[in-house]
Amino acid sequence: MSHKGFSGFLAPNKLDVNLTGIRPENIARHICINGITYNLITCKLLDTLYVSGRGYIDILVVGGGGGCGGGHVMQSNPGGGGGGEVVFVSNYWIEDCSIGITIGAGGAGSAGDDVAGFSGGNSIFGSLFTARGGAGGGVGGHANHGSGGHSGNTYYYGGFKSNSGANAGGGAGDSSDGYYGSAGGDGTGGAGTMSIITGNITYYGGGAGGGVVGTDGLGGGSSNYGGGGRNTGGGNGIVIVRYKV
Repeated sequence: MSHKGFSGFLAPNKLDVNLTGIRPENIARHICINGITYNLITCKLLDTLYVSGRGYIDILVVGGGGGCGGGHVMQSNPGGGGGGEVVFVSNYWIEDCSIGITIGAGGAGSAGDDVAGFSGGNSIFGSLFTARGGAGGGVGGHANHGSGGHSGNTYYYGGFKSNSGANAGGGAGDSSDGYYGSAGGDGTGGAGTMSIITGNITYYGGGAGGGVVGTDGLGGGSSNYGGGGRNTGGGNGIVIVRYKV
């Protein structure tokens, strides 16, 4: 996870942040987190953030997860998709402005035999921060294939398939590599990154396990957002903004 901060020199004044065409389900006002009151905005679609006033905000940006790979003829052990990158920015100084937000879509799962999964899209917070999408999983049943997709965080890599069997590698998460497949079983996905920006412990950008059974968007860290796909497409990215009131 990338973690960045910024200190401003002006005193904060009344800060208000809204989305285009305010959707009530995406804005939570006056929620208490660890004794501090915040407004919380969740962006799941292409949108524009409007800021009036000046002050500090916290930002979480998660790229889309990669889709699961396909099988090969009778061997159906594809690699799991990689988790999307997670970027967290604390105490970022902001003043009157508008910021375009793009949410990275989860990569589609394989379209058939011998076809790798598709990479997730990048999530973008204006010209300021980008969280890259995770790579799609490899094809099962081939030498050097069935590997898990790399994470959007390029420090981490998917696990390879076993040389001694057809079991697939897991996709990398934002916080760790995916695990190798072995004769004993498919590799598990790499861990996602924990965040409490919403007040609840949530893992984002987990890699998916290799193999053929799983739930859309659930990665190694049990995240619905930015998780790599296992037998399906990856989870969509997300952007979350909070500020004190």
